[in-house]
Amino acid sequence: MTDFHNRIYNRIQALNKEVKTKLKRKGLVLPVKDSNGLIRIGKYYIQKQNNLYTIKDISGSIIVSNINLPYSAITIANNLAMTNYVDKWKLEIDSKYGAAHLDKEILNKKAKIYIQKNRYDQAEILLAKSSIAHYKAENYRNAIIEDFEKLLRIDK
Repeated sequence: MTDFHNRIYNRIQALNKEVKTKLKRKGLVLPVKDSNGLIRIGKYYIQKQNNLYTIKDISGSIIVSNINLPYSAITIANNLAMTNYVDKWKLEIDSKYGAAHLDKEILNKKAKIYIQKNRYDQAEILLAKSSIAHYKAENYRNAIIEDFEKLLRIDK
């Protein structure tokens, strides 16, 4: 019976390696959730800190920090696992998303203050700027999600 179990185990191991190799050829490194709750992609960990994401290597050294969206963190970590370099475009788009989102929040708060002071003309200008910042943030977020969804499509 143990010989039978060993053969099945060896076949499963071989199949596991074959699937991982095929997925890697298609550009996907499988994520694994470790016992400590961190997501590992290849030899890189994704950690959430203060509503931002950080990518660390196995030794704990920070590779990339202050990532705004989890989609960005996943695609950047996958790219690191595949090629060992940080995709500057993905990082830049994520940074622009964060800046636009922050602008929207700040402009909305200032507009509320002007409304309370009955300065409606200035509040209206700030709300218009906030709307523009909102659309910019949405465009950047959509670009990031589109990149993430490409990663999910295995039948490239």
